[in-house]
Amino acid sequence: MIVFDSRRIKNTITGSKPFSIQQLANDINGLLDALRIQKTNVLRYSFGSLMVQQFAIMYLIRLTSLSLLLHFTGRKESMPQPSFSLTTLLSDILNKSLNNISVSHGEKKLLVFSSIREG
Repeated sequence: MIVFDSRRIKNTITGSKPFSIQQLANDINGLLDALRIQKTNVLRYSFGSLMVQQFAIMYLIRLTSLSLLLHFTGRKESMPQPSFSLTTLLSDILNKSLNNISVSHGEKKLLVFSSIREG
């Protein structure tokens, strides 16, 4: 188990410049790189859940599982936006299915996540 302080949490020094949720997600990715961890299970709570939701959008391939406790999504307009089109994802999955090409676990996760966000 790895526990770390994010920027502005506990004893972490943050500097004076503002930062974004995307930068916090990049911090998580950088930590995994530094520790040479390719895939991981992530458990976060409260504000940390906002960071890992963005991490999941940006680095889904690095997640084995994601658990959110007392999760926080912020306002609708502050919700992290996926960098892909749901229509394109559905089209790709349908095309693979029609051509007997297996759909990856990551694509299935994206489909579930996108369906929840759209619904």
